Amino acid sequence: MAGNHKLDSGGHQKALEELRKTISNDAIEAVTKKFPPKVIEIEELMKAVGQVLKARKTELPTEEELKEYAARVAASKAKRSDNDSELPVGKKRKISKDRDQPQRDGVPVVYPNKDIGDIMRIITTKLTEGVELLGLVKTWVQLNIPKIEDGNNFGVGVQEECLSELSRVEDAGYTQLDSISNYFQTRATWAHKMAKHPLIADYRQAVVELDHTQYIEMRMTLADIRDNYAIIQDLLTKNLDKIVRPRNAESTLLMY
Repeated sequence: MAGNHKLDSGGHQKALEELRKTISNDAIEAVTKKFPPKVIEIEELMKAVGQVLKARKTELPTEEELKEYAARVAASKAKRSDNDSELPVGKKRKISKDRDQPQRDGVPVVYPNKDIGDIMRIITTKLTEGVELLGLVKTWVQLNIPKIEDGNNFGVGVQEECLSELSRVEDAGYTQLDSISNYFQTRATWAHKMAKHPLIADYRQAVVELDHTQYIEMRMTLADIRDNYAIIQDLLTKNLDKIVRPRNAESTLLMY
């Protein structure tokens, strides 16, 4: 039994070493080969969608369409009220599932903003790719941190600084992903209010302003993704030796 246990432990250790080697190879490849093209890729993407972002196009029912819809709703309500008044005293009209159908007829359709939706799908893909790569690189740096010892910790300090920057960029990516879902939720709320209260022009303007703000945020998000790739690649490349070998005899001599 003891022999089998020892064999199992050795097998597990070998598997862990293989996993660590795979993570190390993949992370170094990400830093040296994948990050630089990502910077160029995002820069080209910003140029490709630049005109769309500047145009800030929004398609909504016009104010005239909303006023016409409000008039139809008012006429429908008045007609139902007249019909109800003609019923015998004490008798109630049977409520149908389609009772509110006249109000729904001719409701202005509020479609999603296609330009924003198309670009945000691209941004979501880029953010997801970035977060996955950052997670891989973070794990690699953490696996290279040596055991705690007194002295000769300059390289460890470099590793911790790299981890801090990686965590900052990773958190920014998650925050940007959250903001995408928040945009759709907020737009749905304002669009619903616009359709429900067609005579209040501020609700329509709120949707317009929300879309305009989102165009600006999308451009800033793309710029952040590009800059973060460049910053992380530069930081890790310059400190690659310290990340891989945080403690060595040469580093001790350089401190004095």
